[in-house]
Amino acid sequence: MKKYLLLMLVLFASNSFSSNFRGVVEKMIVGSGEHRVYVHLKGAPKTCDNDHPLGFNYAFSLRDHGAGREIFSSLLAAQMAGKEVTVQGNSQCTVSTDMEDIGYIYTY
Repeated sequence: MKKYLLLMLVLFASNSFSSNFRGVVEKMIVGSGEHRVYVHLKGAPKTCDNDHPLGFNYAFSLRDHGAGREIFSSLLAAQMAGKEVTVQGNSQCTVSTDMEDIGYIYTY
């Protein structure tokens, strides 16, 4: 029974890891098909076990994310001011298979 519970814990835990990274917004692509925003934080590792060809790490949809416009405004303001943000991923790669979907962000 203990082995079964441990196995279930490992299986569920391996699928529930989400990334978070604190850094400066180095570049963004806005409007890349279906109202997508691609974000690259300077020094951030690859997400979703893939490298995006242009180096982007995170993505979200302005159309589908409930706070998409607010996240975009905050990221743009932080980029223009050179301030750091923390991006919290949501363990999914649905916007693009080589970038983690953004769950929410922290600003400083």
